[in-house]
Amino acid sequence: MQERVESVNETGQSLSLQEYGDMFRRRRLVIFQVFAFVLVVGVLITMVQAPTYRAVARLLVSPPSTCCPVSTKPAILPTDSS
Repeated sequence: MQERVESVNETGQSLSLQEYGDMFRRRRLVIFQVFAFVLVVGVLITMVQAPTYRAVARLLVSPPSTCCPVSTKPAILPTDSS
């Protein structure tokens, strides 16, 4: 039960999906050339343009403050002996 998918062109003839595939296969070189041309032009335009965004980061490392000393001894927590 395979249905045939068809469309009608300007002359009134119907085209099947297989005919569309054949048409694309015959024109694949042109399709590839257009794709490659657009890709190359896009890459060239991107490389010529000035960068839009730039990021700078600084990391400030300071010694630990003396107001709140950190103990190096392990803390002993009270246990609930109930």
